[in-house]
Amino acid sequence: MVHQKINYVLIILAFSTLLLGGCRKSKEYTEIEFVVINPATNEPFVGIPVRIAEEKSGMGGITGETVFEAVTDANGRAYYKFRAKKGSKFWYTPNIDYDSFGVQGKDYSILVRPEVSSYTVKKDEYNEMRYEIIFYTFLKEKIKNINCEGVNDTLIMHKWTNLPYGIVVVDQTYERTGCYEYETPQSVHNGFLKTYMGTWYYEYEVRRASGITYGLDSIKIEKGTYNTIEILY
Repeated sequence: MVHQKINYVLIILAFSTLLLGGCRKSKEYTEIEFVVINPATNEPFVGIPVRIAEEKSGMGGITGETVFEAVTDANGRAYYKFRAKKGSKFWYTPNIDYDSFGVQGKDYSILVRPEVSSYTVKKDEYNEMRYEIIFYTFLKEKIKNINCEGVNDTLIMHKWTNLPYGIVVVDQTYERTGCYEYETPQSVHNGFLKTYMGTWYYEYEVRRASGITYGLDSIKIEKGTYNTIEILY
């Protein structure tokens, strides 16, 4: 009987060790810093609710709980430093309140590089959770060859918009010939193209029998506004 009691004790101790071992915390710190900015203006988003969930997998499936909640500061940042639980069955998921920016993503676009997900957070390291939120706006394009010399006239248009850090959101080049005329069709948002806010550039080269001319036009557009750029060449 004595040996049987000892065996029970050993089993209980072993089981307890496994449970504790599964919840052991790292000796190193894991750091998570949210950065929420508008890349078109490089301005931070202040007061955006953020949180971190600790999730785990087990016999009952995947469960989780919030371990950190805050709002972004004047620099669009929120920071959390902690000792993460060891083991692959524990992971950490960052979240931000997208409702703060618009209605179900219809008013804004999320440009996240790299994509933020639960797999992004690396334990025992510093992690920057960068969310680049840019708002949509509307732009009508009017382009017309008002000095047409014939079917051999050629327009080479380079259209682009840049964001800070050298990021190119749109970079498009196309060629049109003859007495070209274009206007954003009425079927597209009542004649306005849904696009990103920021500064748009139109650089063009026009080749005619009489020679070659160059031009550069730009327009800066704010969120949710309706704007028109007219290029007459």
